[in-house]
Formats: sequence, structure tokens, C-alpha cells
Amino acid sequence: MSHILNELLARATESFERHEEEEALQRLLEAWAEARAEPIIALAQQLSDRLVVGLTPLDVNASWWQKRDPRHLMDLPRELMPLLAHARQGHGQETARQIPKFRERAADPRLIQPLLAIALMPVARHSQVLDELCGLFMHVGPPYDVNVLHALRVRLPAELFFVAEKLDIVIRLGTGWVPPILDEETQARCEALREAIDARTAVEQRISSTRDVLLARIHAVPEDDSSRRVLADQLLELGDPLGEFIVLQYAEVPDEDRITQLLVANREKWEAPLGAVIERGYARFARGFPVAVRMMESNVMEGAPAPGPAWGTVEEIDWNGIADWTGPAVHWSRWLAHPHLRGVTRLRNVSEALARELGAHALPVRRLEVTGARGPGLFEALAALPHLSWLEFSRAEPGTVVLCADSSLAPRLQRFDAALAGAWKLSVDLGAEVPVQATLVSERHVESLVTILRAAVRFSDRGLHLSCQRKLDAEAMERLRRAASLYTRVD
Repeated sequence: MSHILNELLARATESFERHEEEEALQRLLEAWAEARAEPIIALAQQLSDRLVVGLTPLDVNASWWQKRDPRHLMDLPRELMPLLAHARQGHGQETARQIPKFRERAADPRLIQPLLAIALMPVARHSQVLDELCGLFMHVGPPYDVNVLHALRVRLPAELFFVAEKLDIVIRLGTGWVPPILDEETQARCEALREAIDARTAVEQRISSTRDVLLARIHAVPEDDSSRRVLADQLLELGDPLGEFIVLQYAEVPDEDRITQLLVANREKWEAPLGAVIERGYARFARGFPVAVRMMESNVMEGAPAPGPAWGTVEEIDWNGIADWTGPAVHWSRWLAHPHLRGVTRLRNVSEALARELGAHALPVRRLEVTGARGPGLFEALAALPHLSWLEFSRAEPGTVVLCADSSLAPRLQRFDAALAGAWKLSVDLGAEVPVQATLVSERHVESLVTILRAAVRFSDRGLHLSCQRKLDAEAMERLRRAASLYTRVD
């Protein structure tokens, strides 16, 4: 055991020295599985506490939580945040409902302190909470502070005798635990790593105020490069990988392989300040910070936290088709109006329901992609967006083009794109030499394209480029020619 243990501790130390702290934590957790010694538990908790700073809670009851596979190493402390909040507030049923979720994952020493904290709270005397708490203690196993559990046992009312028996088993397991004896080499490795963590933490604390000021400037004025470059220099001195990442993304010829390596190792941490509403692994970064994100596939109506300052660098949000009915759409349209989202100028995959609500707020959106439009009134609602100049429809009908061309929004649009997969495509770009581009994909949709061409002329009649991906009969060609005759120039 000592050979394996020392090898894992050596690898943890090497990873920490390379500033690959999540990798170091993983090695410590593996070391704990080899020997559940207090120094190793303390190191794992110390490193986890460092890594969780700035991360946001994860709701284990959210519908998307079960889809988070594989789960990230730092999901656990983020999932524990709402559990502890419910426990502190005395929400017995909700606390009891959340605890079993943690038995679905591997045993982890970072569960022990939160479980002991709950055992000290009044909510622990809730029969269901206590039952689940005991089950999780047995899942993780000792060592844990049995004195806390003894104190809880004394406070239990007599009517909870059936749960008290389970608590007695947990206490006996903890009392009977015999801690492993670490040899001198192992103890020395643990002490050296603890000192290294303390030293790095101390240095970071000394410059934390400066770093916080720079981050605040970046979030508040994302177009200003100077703060990013100063922050990058400071982080490089510390060996923080974000510093290297920022520098690489500013390079005239970026090292894409190295950028990918840094993202693989750090993406979760760099995405985390945006909260749990985004789908992890999909953020696009520029100049070191997220600029495009995809929302979590969920129809959450209420309860999503307001966007924090880190959203200041985001310019594009892919809505992933969520908020497709009125309740969530109203909620999310208000969420989009938050001042921290003032830099968001492009929205993608927006449901019709959400698109209708956007006009109620003076959002800075310039480019909008809507998944479809069926009812009247959408375009008049969108006309209330003062900066909207590019509108796209990914699942359009001919009537969508007609309604838009006839609306008060049409004269303000510089670009309009609409398509129906397997049927037709339309692109209107007023800045192009030939503004209207139309493609017939299927011969069965000739009449639809005729309707579209007659409507699109109201955007511009200066020029039309018409193409067909299928051979058409004479009658179909004639119908298209008559529609195309409305344009001054036809290619």
C-alpha cells in the first residue's frame, strides 16, 4: 500500500506544481481510496476548497442534472451548496430528497464535513433526513467525528427509535475505525504538499484585490484590452493557466493545439462563473473569456439566478430551443434584460414564444435566429428591438417571409435569412451586389418559392440570384420566371 500511496502523492505534487490542480485533487482522492488517513483527507479538502472559490451552486433536483455525464470533479462541492442551504433553512423534505442523489456517485471524503454540519442542525432530527443521512454516512464510510453523532443521538426524541438504531450502526462503524499508520516518507509528502498549497494560497491572497479589480473592469468594459493584458501578465507570474490562455488567444498566430489542451484541463472552471444555466462544454472563448454560450436544455420557469458580472463578456447566447411557451418565455425575457447582459447582441435558436417577449425590453440584440413563426404579431413585437438588423428563421414557412416583408420591421433589416430543410432557402443581404439569393431544393416546393420570391421583392428588387437543385418541367420554370420578372436583374 505505501508504494502505491507514495506514488499517488508524488503525482499529486507534480500536478500541483504544474498548476494542474484538478488533476492533483484527483490523485489525492485516489490516495484516499488507498488509505483513509486524516492528512490525505485534509489535503483533498484543502485543495477542493481552493478550486471551488468562485464556482456557483448546482441544483441536484434540476431536470438536466441527471444528464451531466461524465460529472466533473468539482460538481460535488457545487451540488452540496444547495443541499446545505436547504438544511440550514430547515427544509426537511427537500433536504431528505436531495441526500440520496449523493449515494449515486462514488464515495468521496469531501462529503464528510457537510454531513457532519447537517448533523449539528435541527433539521437532522427530521426522521426522513436522519434516515437518509445515516445511509450516506454508511456509503462514504469512516473516518468521521463520532462525537457529533453521539450528540445528535442524545437529542433524538424517543419516537424516532427506529431511525436511532440506524444512527447507532453509523456510530459503531466510526468508533471501530482503526486509522492507517503512515510511514515517514508518506507523512513528509503530505506535509510538503500542504505547505505548497498554503504558500500558493498566501501569494494569491496578497494580490487578490488587484486581480478582482482587473476582473471587474474586464466584465464591465469587455472591449478594453488593456485590463486583460495586465491580468494575463499577473497570472503568468503565478503560473495560472488562464494567463497563458489569454496570451495565446491574443497571439497573431495562436497555438491551437495548446489552446485546446488548456481548455480541456480548465474549461469547467472558466465556464463556472456563468452559473448552472449554461450547458457545459459549449462555451466559445475569445481573448481569454467566454463570448458565446449555449443554455441548458430545460424549461425552468422561475428560480434561475440573475446573471452575474462574468456575463459581461458574453456576446452570443444559443437558447437551445428552451422557453417554448409563454410562462418561461416571460421569465427569460426579463432575465435577458439584466444589465450584465448588455453585451449580448446575438441570440440563436430562440423559440417563437421567447421571440415575442423580447420586444418588451430594450435589448441590444442585433442578430436574432428564431426557430419558427406560425401566428401573427411576431414581427411587430420584434420591431420594438431598437438595434435588430439581421433576422433568421431556421424552420420557416412561406407565410413567414410574407409576414416579415409586410411588417414595419422589414425596412430596418439589412439581412434576412429563412429556410425550410429539404425545400428552399432564401437570403436577403442589402449590402450585396445581388441582394436576394434563393434556392429551390425540392421540385415539390415550386409554388412555395414563387410565394417567397414575390414577397422578397419588398426587401429589394435590385437583383435576384435564383438556383435550383432539381431539374424542373416547363410549367414550373415558367412560374419561377414570372416571379423573378419582378426583379431588375436576375442571375
